[in-house]
Amino acid sequence: MKKNPIYGGAYVHAFLDNENGTPKLQPGQCRICKEHLPEMNMAEFGMIREMGRKHYQYFWNVETEDDIENFEKNYKNTYSLKYAGMLKALRNG
Repeated sequence: MKKNPIYGGAYVHAFLDNENGTPKLQPGQCRICKEHLPEMNMAEFGMIREMGRKHYQYFWNVETEDDIENFEKNYKNTYSLKYAGMLKALRNG
């Protein structure tokens, strides 16, 4: 394992937000902290949506803006199914 120093306030802020921020990120999610972000129109970026008061979510894994809603639905379903599988295993011992 190699350790490297972390430089830059934005990187440190993002790292700490990932460790301690809410809501907790799920696997594959990417969010942008609004704090200290320069004034800009986030709608111009297309694949970015509001994620509460403190964050934007970046959808790096879709082709178009129209795909975001379908992706979110599918992702939520797979996350729920993971727990359904765990419950089934626990019940069947």
